[in-house]
Amino acid sequence: MKGYLSVLARNGPGIFLKISSLLYKRGLEMENLTFGQDSSVVCFRFNITLTAGRVNSYQVVNQLEKLVEVIHVKDIEKSCLVERWMIKLKIKKTMENGPRLFLIADLFNARVVHIDPQTVTFEVKGDRVETRACLGAFKSFEIVELSDLNAVEMLKGDVKSNRDPSLCRFQGKRSA
Repeated sequence: MKGYLSVLARNGPGIFLKISSLLYKRGLEMENLTFGQDSSVVCFRFNITLTAGRVNSYQVVNQLEKLVEVIHVKDIEKSCLVERWMIKLKIKKTMENGPRLFLIADLFNARVVHIDPQTVTFEVKGDRVETRACLGAFKSFEIVELSDLNAVEMLKGDVKSNRDPSLCRFQGKRSA
């Protein structure tokens, strides 16, 4: 069973390392991690997909909340997420396979990001099923390079309503 966590933390030295090492020390495997600056610029939002049961997710929420930099942790359901996948693949291009490559790319709305005489690089975005199907269609060609399948996740709805915006500006340990 997978667990999904949303963590809001103040930006500071080593915050990424603190969060990831806490998960590593608990023996939890991160399947996916996306993070970026919050609208306040001094905070980061981490969306973490864990390969763990609900009990482990509950324990991790409690342990993450003990970190000084962490402002808010939320254990979320899969249905509360918007998820998009992206792959980039470089395929060897020949005179014979060129037209077929572009036909498949067109079918899957793959975007050409680079082309040279020997290879063509495509970017494919969509849900997990769409990106895997596109990858399967390109398997019959010589794939020179392939990026990992990556999911970018974001909470649905108004996330800002879940926290007090002033907490991002607070520099000390928050009171209980």
